[in-house]
Amino acid sequence: MAHRGVFVMQSSQATPSHLIQNVLKGLQARRPALFIFNTPCPPEWGIADDAAPDAARLALESRAVPNIVFNPDEGTTYSECLDLEGNPSPLDTWTSYELLHVDEEGEEQKMTLPVTIADWAMGEARFRGHYTKVNEEDELVLFHEYLEMDEDDREDVTPFIYTVDTNRRLSKISVSNEIVQLAEERLNHWAQLKEMAGIDVSENMRDAVTEGITEEMETRLAALKAEYEAKITRLTTQYPQLIARRLAEGLLKASASDTVAQLLEKAESWEGPAFEAPAAFEIPAPTADVICACCGGCRSPGCCCQLLHLRRMKMNSWATSPISTPFVALPAMIA
Repeated sequence: MAHRGVFVMQSSQATPSHLIQNVLKGLQARRPALFIFNTPCPPEWGIADDAAPDAARLALESRAVPNIVFNPDEGTTYSECLDLEGNPSPLDTWTSYELLHVDEEGEEQKMTLPVTIADWAMGEARFRGHYTKVNEEDELVLFHEYLEMDEDDREDVTPFIYTVDTNRRLSKISVSNEIVQLAEERLNHWAQLKEMAGIDVSENMRDAVTEGITEEMETRLAALKAEYEAKITRLTTQYPQLIARRLAEGLLKASASDTVAQLLEKAESWEGPAFEAPAAFEIPAPTADVICACCGGCRSPGCCCQLLHLRRMKMNSWATSPISTPFVALPAMIA
């Protein structure tokens, strides 16, 4: 992979379809090809003769030996060429499994735990020297939680994993520091593979992208703020003048023959009714069968709808009721 021109495949007997498919692909590639197979050896690894497939599966699920395919023909970048298909739960740090055991009352219980490097190595005799029974007086922490702790927090703490004995009773086994280092190395390798394959984005890249987006958004926000502040300033300075001008134009149109001085003189000499009605002001109920929404049916001088009264009220009511405004003035008022 470092030479970027070699077809590389790492697979396992736990995934025969992945193995065969990519072996054929590598043989057909018109470039050098490297094949790596994880096939556990029972005598050397200290496992049963028929336990090789299970040991290979456990190595794959614990991230000890992940499936890898690097094909330079797929593109120019590592994310295009590197494929991690065939690995279980590729988005997660660990896969998980259910540990079945029997409690003190004889009831079957189930516990969901991650498949870690410590779980894989526990099954092989070559690593047995790194496991011992726990001292219950020690402060115990689960292995996968121990890996997430800082160096200072790990002092006086013992990592352990759960196992079951022949009677399916739950027990705890402490793990040596060498297995911890092996797990950290394998996790770093898995994280690098996911980043190169484009599955994960590193924190540095995420921070760089976030910083760039933040700066862009702040610049755009500042521009929008300046634009709207300018609009608000323009409105507050121009609209009062515009409103005053429209009011003046309306007054001039109402009395086109009068000058502004004459309009002001009329306004000052106006003796009409006040805008605020007295507190005890009441409108008597009209005798007509139609009530005016403007004058309340009282037919007061200056009512804008007396013509409508003339059309709707009964003729005999008008014959006996005085009208305070002359009929001849109504068309001019309405106009």
